[in-house]
Amino acid sequence: MEFLLGPASTDKTRPQRVLLLGADQGGQWGGWVYYLKDGRLTFHPLPEKLSPPQLAPVFEGRGLVYANRGEQPFAGVAALPLWERLRQPAPENNLVAYRSDSVAVLALDFGKQVSAYEAQVLSALVATIHFFLKTISSQIQEVERAFLYTIGALARAAESHDEDTGNHIIRVNRCAEMVATALGCDLNFVKVLGYSAQMHDVGKLHIHPDILRKPGRLSAAQWEEVKKHTIYGVRILGDDPRLAMAREVALSHHEHWDGSGYPQGLQGPDIPLSGRITMLADVYDALRSTRPYKPAFGHQRAVEIITKGDDRLQPSYFDPRILEVFGDLHHQMEKIFADYPG
Repeated sequence: MEFLLGPASTDKTRPQRVLLLGADQGGQWGGWVYYLKDGRLTFHPLPEKLSPPQLAPVFEGRGLVYANRGEQPFAGVAALPLWERLRQPAPENNLVAYRSDSVAVLALDFGKQVSAYEAQVLSALVATIHFFLKTISSQIQEVERAFLYTIGALARAAESHDEDTGNHIIRVNRCAEMVATALGCDLNFVKVLGYSAQMHDVGKLHIHPDILRKPGRLSAAQWEEVKKHTIYGVRILGDDPRLAMAREVALSHHEHWDGSGYPQGLQGPDIPLSGRITMLADVYDALRSTRPYKPAFGHQRAVEIITKGDDRLQPSYFDPRILEVFGDLHHQMEKIFADYPG
């Protein structure tokens, strides 16, 4: 923005402030305000978003406008309530504004009269900015796809010792995402859990396949080794901030609400919510799947075991809220299992 605001705030050929707005998927306009202070570019996010009707009066149906102080168009824009909503001073001097379908720029308080020339310059600059942002956005999306593919490949590698297909991790992701949504978790939590849940058993990469594929019950020593996959998972995932929830899930998805789980024996709300949700999704899917030590159970039998218990599992292991949600959602989990068989 410095090229638009100029090298110093005393340059009267430049605006004193620039509001850069973008439209989100819901059509709301939010963004940033930029200005020069002591010769340095300063910026901060605008505190509120504008609805289309709140922004529209600036443009009155046009994509490009300019107005000088003392003219009626300027007085109309300066009196709009949007400035109070954005906690910005109303413009005191001449202004130029440009809007496309997804970007709007308001250049405020020029120290000189503005004309169609300044308006055209602004539109050209915005087109350049828009192209740059679109390019950056495309690159970010590519990086995001690579990130999701990589952690998915790591999860599939971990499951290869005791899974015939990679669909187990897909099902656990989808079921965990669905439960989190039903619990009212915020959208970002749901999104991150939707790819983090699959990392729950990544620590199995450090467990010998003969133990994981052993039919029947494990010896005490073998069971202690299997339990370590929670610790191994945290080590494998490292300390990258983007994998913080995945580490939570890997470490805590075998903790029980009643405190009888492992590796830390956490109880109740001390167990991270991500781990509590993933535990339910993983248990349901494990019950429905064939394992070396058990046959696959049907949907109704899996629901009965989770809600009433058996010799391996008790309802007290689960967060009561999550168990209640399961009662409402288990038929949708059944559909997810059917959509991703194997």
